[in-house]
Amino acid sequence: MKYVFLLWLFILPQLVNAKPLKICGSSFPPSTIVEDSKLVSGYSVELIIESFKRLGLEYHLEVLPWKRCLWLVKTNDFDAVIDTSIYNKPIVTGKLPISFNQLAIYVRDDFELELYSAQKLKGKLIGIPRGYTSYAKIAQERDWEVEETDNEENMFTMLKNKRFDYALSDTSTALSMAASVGANVRPLNPMVTSEQYYLGFSPNNAKLADAFDNTLIEMIHDGSLDKIYSQYLPYTYTQMKKASQFSPD
Repeated sequence: MKYVFLLWLFILPQLVNAKPLKICGSSFPPSTIVEDSKLVSGYSVELIIESFKRLGLEYHLEVLPWKRCLWLVKTNDFDAVIDTSIYNKPIVTGKLPISFNQLAIYVRDDFELELYSAQKLKGKLIGIPRGYTSYAKIAQERDWEVEETDNEENMFTMLKNKRFDYALSDTSTALSMAASVGANVRPLNPMVTSEQYYLGFSPNNAKLADAFDNTLIEMIHDGSLDKIYSQYLPYTYTQMKKASQFSPD
C-alpha cells in the first residue's frame, strides 16, 4: 500500500489537469457487457471502476469495434483498452491480467478420469459446439476425434446421455450451461488452454500500468477482486489466476 501511494505521488502531478481518461472496449460477456451501446457491467468493467476510484482518476468508457479500439489506443487517441493481449504493441500492459479465457475438458461427475492429458485423449471422441473454429483447431492439433453439436446445451445433453465421454468448453460458462440441461459435470485439471488479457494503456500513459497493477494487488489482498469475479463466474480471480499456471501440452 505504501508503494502504491509513493508511486502515485510521482504520477499524479502529471495528470491533475488532464481530461478524463478515455477507455474503450467491445462486448465480451461476462467480462464486458454492453447494453444500449454502453459498457454497463461485467467483471472487467467493475474491477476497472473500483481500481480507478481508488486511484482517484476520472474516466469515460466507450464501446467501439475491436480493431478500431486497438488502433485508437496505439495512436494515443484513446488512453486504454479493456481485455487486450500482450501482443498488441505499442500498447502497454502491466503484469496482472484482468480476465482469462480458459478451456477445459469436461466429463460426467461419475466418470473415472481425474486429470487432463492430451496424449490420453488421442483418438477419443470429444464433443465441441459447432462454429467454434478455435475449438476445432485445438482438437485437430491433438489428434482428437470430434463430434460437433448444434450448441453447448446440446453438447452437454449428449455428454449426460453418454453419446461421448468428453466435452471441450469455456470454464466461465460450462457449469451454468450444463446445469441448464441437468448435466452434472466437472472439469479435468489442468486446463487445455489458458489465455490472459489485460487493461492495455496507450504509449503516452505507460506509467499508469504500474499504478494499476499495484491497485489490483491491493484488491486481491482485501478480497474485493475475488468478490467481483464471483458475481459473474463460478470461480474467483484467485482461482482462475492459479489455474492459468498450467503446463502446456
